[in-house]
Amino acid sequence: MFKFEGMEIKWTRSKTASIIAVCLVVFMAIPFFLPSFIYQSIIENRLEKTTGLDIEFTGDFSFSLLPYIRLEADNVEFSGSLAKDVETTGNIDHIILEIGFWKFLTGNIHIHDFRLQAPKATINGDFLRLMPEWIRSKLRTANKRDIRYEEAFLYLVEESVFEFIEISEGTILWNKNNNESVSIQKM
Repeated sequence: MFKFEGMEIKWTRSKTASIIAVCLVVFMAIPFFLPSFIYQSIIENRLEKTTGLDIEFTGDFSFSLLPYIRLEADNVEFSGSLAKDVETTGNIDHIILEIGFWKFLTGNIHIHDFRLQAPKATINGDFLRLMPEWIRSKLRTANKRDIRYEEAFLYLVEESVFEFIEISEGTILWNKNNNESVSIQKM
């Protein structure tokens, strides 16, 4: 009990309030103590749901939450259909992704560091019809049906939430149809 000139302050202890506070602290701390393989499973499932591709981390995997969210993985394999007639397969030798933890919690996704080593992808089919109109409208091409593929890629990189992107030794083979393909080597 504290006494200030003519005023007494009593601290009342409530078992219920103490139990709630301890449970809240434990609940908030659990994500920081979970092993990486749990996050690996969660991330694989989320990526599969959002992309429609089967994604598997077959090599080393690490994940941390503080001071920033950091994912580092070796041998990431993906395959599947982006649409009914667009098949994609590939792998990434090594990936690093860093996102500001506190910004992420506020909904402001800003990726500090994104590195891909030796990504390889093969796309069979024309996926440009799947490109959202908000991207098409930002491109400089007069005829939106005649989009230059490099321009679309550069727009996505320049206008993205990425602060730093590094792709080393990347290879993309896009078989748009039977007679037309685009190949990018040593990207």
